[in-house]
Amino acid sequence: MRICLNARKKSDPTVDYAAMRMAYTETEDYSPYGGSTERHKMFTELTEKKYKESLATAEAFLKTNFVDVEAHYCAWQSALGLKDDAKTKFHENTFRSLMDAIFEYDGLTAKSAMLSIGISEQYFVMGVLGFQRRSKGLVREEGSIFDVHDAENKDGESRKFYFNIDKVFGRF
Repeated sequence: MRICLNARKKSDPTVDYAAMRMAYTETEDYSPYGGSTERHKMFTELTEKKYKESLATAEAFLKTNFVDVEAHYCAWQSALGLKDDAKTKFHENTFRSLMDAIFEYDGLTAKSAMLSIGISEQYFVMGVLGFQRRSKGLVREEGSIFDVHDAENKDGESRKFYFNIDKVFGRF
């Protein structure tokens, strides 16, 4: 994990973000339900255009959870607001790479479920795609556990999102 982090911090394009996300789940810092206070704070600061504070909150959080896609998004948008080109580029690239790792699977079925390492991440991913959850269920299939969300976008389009939560459940 440290090797991946050091490579990423040096902007090494060969970093495997999917592997880095899974490696993070094996660390003592991993908490699939943690970080809600920090996320709320950084997004509130971002919404209030307190970019310096939001960036500081996001970067402090990223010290123990470098693969948090929401924190990188917040840091990217905050750095953009501060016109800090280097941090904007770094956090945007990291955000996009983490999203690509999440979207390695389409989440349309249990067989193609997105790999979830945190509950809030699921809601964030659906939001990025323009969907909001209407209902949620838990499904066990072929030895794995899935959160299945029924969601709808603003145009009334409905779809299911399957998230494999084996890593989340493995923590308990």
